[in-house]
Amino acid sequence: MKILISIFIILLLTTTSWATDLKQATLEQLVAERPDLVADIKAGKDERGSTVSIVKDAQGRMSIWTEETRDIKGNLISKRIDRYSYYSTGSVNEIIQEKYKGKKLTSKRKIKHYRNGAQPVVKIEAVETPIKNGIDIK
Repeated sequence: MKILISIFIILLLTTTSWATDLKQATLEQLVAERPDLVADIKAGKDERGSTVSIVKDAQGRMSIWTEETRDIKGNLISKRIDRYSYYSTGSVNEIIQEKYKGKKLTSKRKIKHYRNGAQPVVKIEAVETPIKNGIDIK
């Protein structure tokens, strides 16, 4: 049932020419018209996909953690990047977190950890700028 509802909703949202013909269309006609969407739904691509990637430094510690959420067509919906720096002892020094909505940077915060065990301090910056570092925002 989930597949049938998903097919119907996707067709409704992606094909404006069908909007007037939906009252007379059968499910078989909808499936026959968009087999590519049926294949995506059967493959489990009917929901948002999230991927996490981790980059480690020479000592095997996490240096960059990235999570991206994309829609069924592969368009970037949201992204979070955490960059870690470490003290020479191996303890976490700072974590810089950046959150994006699509390709726009929406928030940035720096979490400073202390060697003496004091409570970490969070500095928050509210921003609204495009992604930088060579990523095309067009």
